[in-house]
Amino acid sequence: MFISKKQHEKQLEALQSAGNRMLEVILNHVSQGVFVLDARDRILPPVSRAMATLFRRRDFADLSFERLLCPIVDAQTLADIGAALAKMRHAGTSAECAAMPAMREVEVYLPRADGGVDVARYAFDFFPLDIPGQPQSWLARVTDRTLLKRQSEELEDLRPQLADAHPEILDLRAQLALQKDVLQSVMRVGSSQFAAAVQRSGSAMQAVNEILKQPAREQEVFRQKLEAICAEVAEIRRAAESLHLSAMEAAARSFEESLQDLRVRDSLSGNDFLPLAVLLDALFGQYRQLRSLTRTVVKPPAQPTMPSAAPAGSLEATLRALTALVADEYSRPVVLSCIGLHRVPAAYQATVKNIAIQLIRNAVIHGIEPAEERERLGKQPEGGLSLQFNALPDGTFELRFRDDGRGLDPAQVRRIAVERELITGEAAARLRDRQAIKLIFQERYSTLAPSDAAATNGAGLAFVRRYVHDVHGKIALASEAGKETRFKVSLPPLDREVESMRAEVA
Repeated sequence: MFISKKQHEKQLEALQSAGNRMLEVILNHVSQGVFVLDARDRILPPVSRAMATLFRRRDFADLSFERLLCPIVDAQTLADIGAALAKMRHAGTSAECAAMPAMREVEVYLPRADGGVDVARYAFDFFPLDIPGQPQSWLARVTDRTLLKRQSEELEDLRPQLADAHPEILDLRAQLALQKDVLQSVMRVGSSQFAAAVQRSGSAMQAVNEILKQPAREQEVFRQKLEAICAEVAEIRRAAESLHLSAMEAAARSFEESLQDLRVRDSLSGNDFLPLAVLLDALFGQYRQLRSLTRTVVKPPAQPTMPSAAPAGSLEATLRALTALVADEYSRPVVLSCIGLHRVPAAYQATVKNIAIQLIRNAVIHGIEPAEERERLGKQPEGGLSLQFNALPDGTFELRFRDDGRGLDPAQVRRIAVERELITGEAAARLRDRQAIKLIFQERYSTLAPSDAAATNGAGLAFVRRYVHDVHGKIALASEAGKETRFKVSLPPLDREVESMRAEVA
């Protein structure tokens, strides 16, 4: 069956007419202003019924977009819109055009019948169309954002008033929620376990505070500080989880997220650690509230920004007492910073104590300069010692010690080792600097003159090496002449049987 050309054209006209009627029905029922712009920015019929309400006019035939806006916007806005349209026209492909930013908020001035003016805010969006016979056509959509803008402004005006009028309500809600969490937690885990977890959290926060105060210049030291803080904050978060303290757990997780951001950075500086002090304040705030609600469960809190005193008889208390004794004996004022010693397993208590005693004595006697010499060098009068113990994720342990004294001079180490006949001059000359400074672990090595030395002179660091090897550990040494000396002791993991046996011996 054949269809004549005239019949075919009639069918097309009927389809087009039906499509236009359908389009008109749709346009009459949308709440937004919708119209089509041709290549010369003229508005093509039909337009949505909302256009009459938005622009307060009924005639849009043969009207350009510029003439539509000219009576209701200021000259600068009209120029900006014209520039945006020109840029849109020259954007190139349809994909690029569709990605053009919309004119999200245009202030328009709509005349009223009484001669006044209403101010409204409209948003314009443009979408490229592919219409046969109408190249470079655009579908325009106009949205009235006046009410939304007004509500937003009113909300902003109201927010500070609400905050000023009812801060005690917000604070009371937080306290009631925390009090509920505390009561449920004590009932769940018991008062002793609750008190111990709170105490651990406080100790961990003090440790973070001390770590943040530690000076650092090298990337390795920055990384060490970061990992040490990660371990302490993880301890706080685990304690909060175990006690079901949601607010404290959220503060700890926020802290951990910031630490993860620092972990992935290529390099670190002291400025990167400054924001952590703010997060630590938030944790301390949660901790102070917690302690204020649990005075019957735990002891009254010490000042959170000051290092807490170590419990009598603990490893930390022993080492602090030793430091004070040696510092007084050799007239070297020093400050010892201890981090994580409460985590030393029972099986390693004796090993860590013996190693730390020798490292502290060696630093005070040989490393830390007299106060007047330190002041001439631009250092603090008090020498700085830091002792840090970490339990690593792979089950191993790590003890780090640092002093900010005179450091090691490889040439001097070689010379003393040769003078004490610990090595030949030829062998010493062949050693690299990092190898040469390890000669200080040899027995009878000492920078003190033989007449000044006690019977055990030179044995201290040899003992350290022996203690480390006895538990199958490793020790590393690094130093910068005039600035610092660092030791890192790596200890192997403990299985339960070995740990129990060593704990009994300790």
